Amino acid sequence: ESDESDDDAQNKFYDEEEEIEQEDEDPKDIEDGSADTLAAALMRAREIGGKHEIRDFGKGFLQELNEEAYQRYLMREMVFSASKTCAEELQHVLEQVVAAGLGKKSSGKTGQREKDAAKWDAATNEERPGVRRFLPDGDTAQDASQEQQDPESAETPMETTGDQEDERQSAAKQSDLNEATLNQNDDADAEKVSEAKTRLAFLKMRDAMEARDLESLLKLVPGAEAAAVEESEITLGWRLVRELELAVSLKKPDLKEIRMRLRKATEAKVEEETLREAARKLAAAEIREGCRLENIEMLERAIDEGTAAGMTDKQLFMGKQAFLKLQVSMVATTESPEVIRKLLSTAKEMGWPEDHKDLVQPKTRLALLELREAIEGADAEVLQKCVDNAKEHRVQIEEVEKGDYRLRILELESATKDYLPERLRDAMMEAKAVSAPKELFLPAKRKLQDLYPEAYTEWMILELEEAVCDLSPEDPSSTLRPVLEEAIKAGVDEGDLRQAEEKLAKMELNEAVTMEDRFDVERILNTAQVYGWDLAQGSVGALYKAADERRQELLLKERKSDCIDNLKFAVISVDLELIRQYLKEAEELGVEDEVIKKAETMYRDYA
Repeated sequence: ESDESDDDAQNKFYDEEEEIEQEDEDPKDIEDGSADTLAAALMRAREIGGKHEIRDFGKGFLQELNEEAYQRYLMREMVFSASKTCAEELQHVLEQVVAAGLGKKSSGKTGQREKDAAKWDAATNEERPGVRRFLPDGDTAQDASQEQQDPESAETPMETTGDQEDERQSAAKQSDLNEATLNQNDDADAEKVSEAKTRLAFLKMRDAMEARDLESLLKLVPGAEAAAVEESEITLGWRLVRELELAVSLKKPDLKEIRMRLRKATEAKVEEETLREAARKLAAAEIREGCRLENIEMLERAIDEGTAAGMTDKQLFMGKQAFLKLQVSMVATTESPEVIRKLLSTAKEMGWPEDHKDLVQPKTRLALLELREAIEGADAEVLQKCVDNAKEHRVQIEEVEKGDYRLRILELESATKDYLPERLRDAMMEAKAVSAPKELFLPAKRKLQDLYPEAYTEWMILELEEAVCDLSPEDPSSTLRPVLEEAIKAGVDEGDLRQAEEKLAKMELNEAVTMEDRFDVERILNTAQVYGWDLAQGSVGALYKAADERRQELLLKERKSDCIDNLKFAVISVDLELIRQYLKEAEELGVEDEVIKKAETMYRDYA
């Protein structure tokens, strides 16, 4: 009957949702002194929520009555308390469980149990007045006294028989089986104690979370984590810790700590509204500090974060005002268009007029930076807008000219790839106006010649006139000659060629004095005679005379060379008549050479 009531109590304890049945206490059961009856009464008291101080008095009697029943009761009470939500009750019974040596692994338990049993047997022989009324009286006590005397009588030597040996072996096997069962029970108890400790760690953490006790949570959350509480609960614990730490930091003036706590709270996924509120407070504090220190970076960051956190324009006004004033003084040297655009955007939000005096310099700087950026690119349309904008904001004329130059180059390159002759002609004219590199015109001229021959001829007239005007006294005739030849091929009229041809003739006449080719000199002289320079006075006449003298020098040099060659031939052929004739000519020309001496010697010998 005692075992059945024990099972009923155990079943009632494991089911948390089942209503606890209140059993009528039988006064006879209470007064009969049974350990199981006392344990059941204690369990009922626990189930109806009695104070543990009262139950501790009953548990003390139970322990003196029966240690094993006491330990079973502790385990039942522990499991029951673990299913409830009172951390104090669970901790109290856990302390008693640990003090009773329960919840340990099975290794080495048997020897300990024997020692505990021996200690208990010795204790039962003592007189314990406080427990006397719970002990059975009459024959039962005498039987118990008799059982204590049996071990002494068992020490009498007896003859061992075969049946007794079998009984001992059977008893040993039973003992081993009992020990194995005890070990299994110990392991089960250890598992329950471990689960109870985990439950206790959770309950303590939960109570601290409900109380929002940061100091306790800083200890209990790591403890719950070490006790293998569910990860989801640990996450909630840390989330609350970060939230409370953030709340504490917001009451301090340390902005670095607030930012650090805000970052950790964000990582812990604290509620969005809590984070936004903290971010607004941090931004407001940094705006005040940034205004005091005139720290533009702090102000910019605070404005951005405050805007993201939902601060109003009124709340950000002071920071934006200070940021604008600091930023205006810095844009004169900045190389970032984005910085100036942000400044102008902030000024617009602040209600500054477009023509505000403090915005003139930033707008001019922005126009310059955008122009430089467009010059580096290849988009003619964007560059045109930047050039116009730079002119509007009075960017330095040198920078505008660079943009205009690049724009003409881009237009020429684009027109060269197109098939619109008028566009190509205009692009070439505009590129020439800004002195574009000559190599860019070569493919353009070829295409213009195919698409628009008349325009090509006009172009060559302009190019020829430009070439003549750009000539300097030191320039060689090779500078003008290819342009003139190309103009002739392009069908330029003779009248348009005359100036360039005369200029080229004078340049060649000036170069003729140092030429080595007699035929070139004679061609130049003939051209000069066409212009009448052979009869002219002054510098042109002097040039003609010097060129003619050069022609005569080259002619004399040729005759001397021919005379020497003829003498060599005459000497080789031993023709005395030819030797005499060429010796006479060499004498007239004033030739002095080893060949002449050899020819004279040969002539004398043979003559």
